[in-house]
Amino acid sequence: MAKRAAPYVLTVAGSDPSSGAGIQGDLGTISRMGCTGLSVITAITAQNSSGFTGAEPVPTSMVALQMQAVLSDYDVSAVKVGMVLTVPVIRAVSRGLEELDVPVVLDPVMHSTTGGRLLDDAALPALSKHLVSRADVVTPNASELAVLSGMKAGTAVQARTAATKLLDRGAGAVAVTGLAGRGKIYDQVVTSKEHFEVSGRRIRGESHGGGCAYSAAMAASLARGMGLKAAAREAAEHSRRSIASTRSGRGLPTVSHGPRDRIEEELQESIGDFVLDDNAWRHIPECQTNFVYSKERPRSISGILGVEGRIVRCGNRAVMAGRLEYGGSRHVAAAVLEAGRAHPSIRSAANIRYDIRTIKIMKKKGMMVLSYDRTSEPASSKSREGSSVRWGVRAALAGSRDIPDAIYHTGDHGKEPMIIIFGKKPSDVMDKIRAILT
Repeated sequence: MAKRAAPYVLTVAGSDPSSGAGIQGDLGTISRMGCTGLSVITAITAQNSSGFTGAEPVPTSMVALQMQAVLSDYDVSAVKVGMVLTVPVIRAVSRGLEELDVPVVLDPVMHSTTGGRLLDDAALPALSKHLVSRADVVTPNASELAVLSGMKAGTAVQARTAATKLLDRGAGAVAVTGLAGRGKIYDQVVTSKEHFEVSGRRIRGESHGGGCAYSAAMAASLARGMGLKAAAREAAEHSRRSIASTRSGRGLPTVSHGPRDRIEEELQESIGDFVLDDNAWRHIPECQTNFVYSKERPRSISGILGVEGRIVRCGNRAVMAGRLEYGGSRHVAAAVLEAGRAHPSIRSAANIRYDIRTIKIMKKKGMMVLSYDRTSEPASSKSREGSSVRWGVRAALAGSRDIPDAIYHTGDHGKEPMIIIFGKKPSDVMDKIRAILT
């Protein structure tokens, strides 16, 4: 089975021993977003959830050597730049990026939420000259934008006006994060051609690492081929979830950059395996693919994790176009819900394009393949949203006591034929999909 490597995302930032921000936090986010993280350390900090006690820049010669070592060996798909601290470090990073033709996301961090200074005052002009001008996306909060632009940036109108100053200096886009108003929190994304908002639920209180989570998620989303709007939504949602699942020391809550639970970790890994297969796109149906994993004995689809969006065809590859959410899938989740009632060991599934050759391959390999006739579905089932899949699974299971590896139907008027692959867990589903990915 041909498999592509996960996109490489390089983070250039300082080290945070609390792992709430900096290199450590970025690498967690990049991994969670389905990419492989690489790193260049620009500074060493001493901080925890209660305070910031010191920072030292890495010698510029070592910054340059790290940049050269990584970029000469890996095909990087995006770069996130965070803490750069001094003018010499800024220049070293800028030189390292000169020949690189991939999206660069700049998080212009100036102060840590734990109280430390992350950028020398004297380095601000160099940051604008060498890095803002090179960035495809700059991700300041309102106070950072105010410093960079020399203008107020607390409201949507002010933020748009201030952002144009950064666009004039060469930035491709500015995503102003964490604006508050009208009972919500939102990000304002500004380019030379348009501006738009990405809003979300406000989470009260201060935390450590939310900005790093946003910018690293933005870089990973761009590396996966998303456009700016989709990447901004993905970054905002990842940042919100990270802040909502904080862990505590003795001071500020520290954001969590890893998976929420084992279910998400396992499902994300198998989805990564699926989208990285060179042949996966050939098996994605017109309605696209979803991949789900349930809690034990879920009572509804809200207990089943799936892609809120779909796994879609993008040219000759598969792309996960959305985030993992409980209740994020309706149809494939409904299939797991129904199959799991008859066979509680079934907790995961993915739908793929129907092809009679696929059915023959599965049967030849000894898989238990069941089917149902969708043209026989009663009108009462067709009229209720989400009922068709559950009716179909019940109909297929009615003629067998065996645990199915797959259930399929050959369609109905206006309804696409479909195969659903079932398993105990996502890796089990992927093992079966691997057997047919040709």
